[in-house]
Amino acid sequence: LTLSSAAVRMTEQLLPQDISTLAWSCATIGVYPEVLMQTLARRVESQAPEFNTQHIGNTAWAFAKLLVSALDTQRVLRALTPEAARKLRHCDGQALSNVAWAFATSGVPCAGLFAQIADEVLTRLARRHYAKDMPLGPQHLINTSW
Repeated sequence: LTLSSAAVRMTEQLLPQDISTLAWSCATIGVYPEVLMQTLARRVESQAPEFNTQHIGNTAWAFAKLLVSALDTQRVLRALTPEAARKLRHCDGQALSNVAWAFATSGVPCAGLFAQIADEVLTRLARRHYAKDMPLGPQHLINTSW
């Protein structure tokens, strides 16, 4: 029994944080357990409205980083697009830059989301929105621009 097969067996019990953490972990160590990632992609599609901004950012980043299966990545990012757009104002700097990077890297069409990201970055910069609730520090700005 592997961690991957155990997670697949427990798929119905996976919460957005579990999905996000599993995907992020796989991407961080550079492994693509195909059945697990397909299972996670299906769960993202069914649970996307429940994802908070950190789950959205980490999951989008993970699938775009792995990009082994363009189909799974497209499924995940398409499911997350409306949630990312709706929750963008609540993203911290890291989640904002993860979302921007993931969509830019994957090539999944989302011109409207990029426009919203640009507006959000400009709004935060205009307000010097660097502290407290929604920081956008120099590193986040660089990562988002990249």
